[in-house]
Amino acid sequence: MGRCIYGGFYVGENSKIPNRDGVRTDLIEALKKMKVGNLRWPGGCFADTYHWKDGIGPKEKRPSMTNVWWGGVTEDNSFGTHDFLNLC
Repeated sequence: MGRCIYGGFYVGENSKIPNRDGVRTDLIEALKKMKVGNLRWPGGCFADTYHWKDGIGPKEKRPSMTNVWWGGVTEDNSFGTHDFLNLC
């Protein structure tokens, strides 16, 4: 699955990897076959600082934040609340 969300579940709408709204279609089909009853996101320590409103609306207008739990990487919210709900 790559690196969990970015480079894993989510490859972006313009990826050469087949996707639906940026989420890999092979992953969507695999989740259906597994009959996943519960899919959690965000998870772990990131959930402590994530605010659901940061992940809705047009991607280009979503605020970025520093993810202190993952070594200070920038989280641009290109996969956010809205996208997770669409995946579900």
